Amino acid sequence: MPLEQEVARYCGSSHAVGCASGTDALLLALHGLEIGPGDEVILPPFTFFACAGSVCRAGARPVFADIDPATFNLDPARVEAKITDRTRAIMAVHLYGQCADMEALGDIAGRHGLPIIEDAAQAIGAGVSTAGEQAASERSAVSASTRARTLAPMATPAW
Repeated sequence: MPLEQEVARYCGSSHAVGCASGTDALLLALHGLEIGPGDEVILPPFTFFACAGSVCRAGARPVFADIDPATFNLDPARVEAKITDRTRAIMAVHLYGQCADMEALGDIAGRHGLPIIEDAAQAIGAGVSTAGEQAASERSAVSASTRARTLAPMATPAW
């Protein structure tokens, strides 16, 4: 079975697309969601520069919502206050094998009709919910890394 199919199966995703880098995978997700000039994407400030850089490369504006100091991940309590009529997505970044609070972020995204882009480069296979979901599973778009090659499992939003 090809690597992309194996990764999609492992992550519980419909599809996986091999990319040259995590940056390319994030940019692919942004373009796939038709995010561009005039749009805003909410993301954490504590992450690799490629997250904000990919948003800028797509022509959109990164909007930073602070992190939870206990987890170093995007703080859902800070996200909702940053949502405007120009917000087109939330980018959650899982750091050090520890996942962002995807249940709370999913609730916020669902209320506002926003897709979630997950950067799971440091957390492929890590658990993100009490229901047993993994990082890089069925969300709008996900960037996961195997270091030598980055995979972008892609799915249709559940909401």
